[in-house]
Amino acid sequence: MCFIARFTHNANTLKHFIGIASILIAIATAMVLLLSAYGGHIDPRSFALPSIVTLGLPMVALTSLLVLVMCVLARSKWAVLIVLAAILLACPSLKLLCPLSHSQEPQHPDSTFTVMTWNVIGFEPVSDNTPCSTINAILDADADIVLLQETSLDGYDEFLTHYQVTPVKDKVMARYPYRSQGPRDLVILSKVPYTVVPDTTLRNNQLIDNNGEHYHNYGKAFDLVIKGHQLRVISLHMQSIGLTSDDKQLYNDIATLNRKVNTKDELRDVKHSLYDKLSGAFARRAGEADAVRNIVDASGTNVIVCGDFNDTPGSYSYLTVRGDDLNDSYVDCATWPTYTFNKDRFYFKIDHMFYRGDMRAIKAFSPRVGASDHYPLVTTFEWK
Repeated sequence: MCFIARFTHNANTLKHFIGIASILIAIATAMVLLLSAYGGHIDPRSFALPSIVTLGLPMVALTSLLVLVMCVLARSKWAVLIVLAAILLACPSLKLLCPLSHSQEPQHPDSTFTVMTWNVIGFEPVSDNTPCSTINAILDADADIVLLQETSLDGYDEFLTHYQVTPVKDKVMARYPYRSQGPRDLVILSKVPYTVVPDTTLRNNQLIDNNGEHYHNYGKAFDLVIKGHQLRVISLHMQSIGLTSDDKQLYNDIATLNRKVNTKDELRDVKHSLYDKLSGAFARRAGEADAVRNIVDASGTNVIVCGDFNDTPGSYSYLTVRGDDLNDSYVDCATWPTYTFNKDRFYFKIDHMFYRGDMRAIKAFSPRVGASDHYPLVTTFEWK
């Protein structure tokens, strides 16, 4: 009898311990999940850590589901309720990552138009060795308006002068008679005439051109009339994530277990280096997002804002530019998560397309085409 009583006491003690541990793990999981879901509401210029945590939302969400299952198996009612409540509270942010919408058929096919945005990194074959694959993908999409980032159409991109590329480039020129060929970064290809909106070319001092001028265009607005409707399109290429090639290689090595961080000092140095660079990039993008939002606020009814945000859904830059009046075309039309950056194991969706006005998005997707380190984002709209 004493043995049975002692066994029962030990079992109850273990059950109590598992219950307490489950609740503590559930609380920690809920806190991290909610911080990663809503950290983008905190200005990174005052505190950058929440913005950095938002990068991990997909992994945190999956971990939360695993913790929920563990709590169910542990039969810890309070732990289950805590994690489940956190997941429900995080749903609005999770929907930005994993939309539950679908494409629609146009009600009036003659009133549709398509917009493509793509960081083509100078048309160079970064992720494959196929000549012209990026240019051919643009031709295959046949969008009415194409917004390109990190490129130009003149001598700045030496790859475009290659003899194999010239014939395909000529096809693009013929299809898009209205196009910009500025010295740096933001290019528009259009089937209809456009005008550059005065005082909307946004610059920072991150690059130096051949004339010694310090600037990098991260935003430009274009006005055009398409299918009888006035439309303003704003193309963006915001501040990069801030990591060097060596930083990305270090991340890649650690992620693939090709390199171990063996000492506390080395781990501390890695964390400080990455944190400082990421926090600085988040802060610069926050300032850029404010400037872009000012242009959106001063624009008319029909607006599309798209490009390389270098930031994920739910980030401060994403939320600031989108505001309360813009829709995300991918969220409105897609049924599954995606990513638009494809290099160095940084599989994030950092290219976005927002819109408002007398139109609706009926189809949005990110095709796995081209040779850039980004995939394009393509949306078909229909005038209401």
